[in-house]
Amino acid sequence: MKVIDAAYLVDASYDGKFPSTPVDEVNDDGVQAYLLKDGTLVLRGTDERYVDWDKNADVAAYRIDGNNFGGVPSIVGTKWHRGFFRYAERVDKMVKGQRVKRVMGHSLAGAAAQLLALAYGVPAIVFGCPTPLFGKQLLKGEHRILNIRLSYDKVPKLVPKLIPFQNARQTGHRYELTLPYMTFPNHKMDYYIKAVRQKSVTKTMPLRWP
Repeated sequence: MKVIDAAYLVDASYDGKFPSTPVDEVNDDGVQAYLLKDGTLVLRGTDERYVDWDKNADVAAYRIDGNNFGGVPSIVGTKWHRGFFRYAERVDKMVKGQRVKRVMGHSLAGAAAQLLALAYGVPAIVFGCPTPLFGKQLLKGEHRILNIRLSYDKVPKLVPKLIPFQNARQTGHRYELTLPYMTFPNHKMDYYIKAVRQKSVTKTMPLRWP
């Protein structure tokens, strides 16, 4: 999939206006996600109007056990930001038994998308997400995660430095983009779309993923 197309789909998650009708969706307790006909799972990020920020603030570490996400061996025993785990867990209940080919999301949803991608063994494209994984271990499948953030975006740095959370594949496929005219913090997908559309991006990050 083209990265810019993924950015447009993630942006569409905020109003639910996709090119085609999703085959399934969840809208429950601040969790919104859409499963599209081609197997793309799109998660909607933080919405300040509702209750999403309680998940951002729930920074306790939650240990994955054999009952979570079908007990995938590569993630059993790993620890995750509990708020983002809760988001991913609710989405997982929606997609049970359905085929997921890729996962994507922005902000809070991007953090949850990393966990779901590892659980399902599929690629992920995430934008401007805070760090969800506790510790410094590398996990099987992390090379499939494309992590994009804007240099002026403060949300990816929200989790306190004293708590050792990281992004999956923190030292791998993470790209920090800059908009020449932007010198202030901005987290909106509009700016991520503008950043990905820059011609200079072709020299710094893949145009398609995976």
